[in-house]
Amino acid sequence: MTLQPTQENPLKVGVLGAGLIGLYLGSVLQASKMAKVTFFGRERMWKEIVEAKGLSVEEGTGLTTLPIEELEFRLPEDEEAGKPLNELDVVLVTLKTQHIKGLKTPPKIPEGALIVSMCNGLDSVSLLRNTYPQHRVVNGMFGPNVIMVPPATMVKTTSGLILLDAHPVTTALTAVLTTAKIDCSTVDDVMSVKWAKLLINTNNAVNALSGLPLSRQLRQQPYRMVWAAAMREGLKVCQAEGVTPAKIMAIPPLYMPYALEVPDTVFTRVAKGLVSIDERAGSSMLEDIMGGRPSEIAYLNGTLADTAAKHAIPTPVNDALITLIRQAETAKTSPCLTGDELLDKVCEISGWKPTYYSSSCSVM
Repeated sequence: MTLQPTQENPLKVGVLGAGLIGLYLGSVLQASKMAKVTFFGRERMWKEIVEAKGLSVEEGTGLTTLPIEELEFRLPEDEEAGKPLNELDVVLVTLKTQHIKGLKTPPKIPEGALIVSMCNGLDSVSLLRNTYPQHRVVNGMFGPNVIMVPPATMVKTTSGLILLDAHPVTTALTAVLTTAKIDCSTVDDVMSVKWAKLLINTNNAVNALSGLPLSRQLRQQPYRMVWAAAMREGLKVCQAEGVTPAKIMAIPPLYMPYALEVPDTVFTRVAKGLVSIDERAGSSMLEDIMGGRPSEIAYLNGTLADTAAKHAIPTPVNDALITLIRQAETAKTSPCLTGDELLDKVCEISGWKPTYYSSSCSVM
């Protein structure tokens, strides 16, 4: 099967999970005129779009607005009422992994549509295959950070790749995204990419506990020391699993902890890509905690810890981050710890001691 999307014969795309990533991808695809998008989402997001009289996407200095009448948005009650669904070639799942389990009425996906999981963590594909056993489910990875600013405008705040499992439908999807000047490609081994993203995402907990925008958090060595320690534990798990995490950033995963640990003045020079982030960017985990919602911690640091346990590999730093995030979830707010405070708390809970850094728990 070969698909060649055009404006006259657009790719028919469903987006399950019309949150930040889903709305960004869907708006970019719809704006290309080479895709017709159906959003599956909650009333909260749709209400915001209705109030703005459309959905906009900001790319560089350009702004494209999709009028409300051009958008198809399906709510859970549409599924319950059995509202007919248009034909689809592909469905991009951009839900949080825990929300796949929580689907009370999974949207009906037309037979023959390919399902692409764009979720964080490693478990989403198996969960989707259980939910949709008659469908082909493949992996994808969404690298950038995205925010929504009023009025209903999607903004990509960091660079990052979009990588998809190789398949004729994902090839067509890649062609549409590339036409829209989005950095997207297909690969034969997305799992090595997903492992790399999982290692990077160990910082989500650090960011959520800091309460800071990503750019400010990354400029402070104590936060990076904790992130580096969490990544090192993850790299040991990768080795035990026989996985070589892919290079998805300028610095390969194996060398990333060393780069993170250097002093701030050095880091800002050697890792310009990491600190050249829109000041508005923050982690989705921080957003969830501040919104009083459960985070993805079980599917990020929790997945590393669970996989490590199968190999009898200790993960004290990731365990400490899980404990602190659970406390923040209960409090429904970030503790807004300084770098030194977080470093000290992680040291206290885990027994880990950084080899160099002038803080109360360090060994000089």
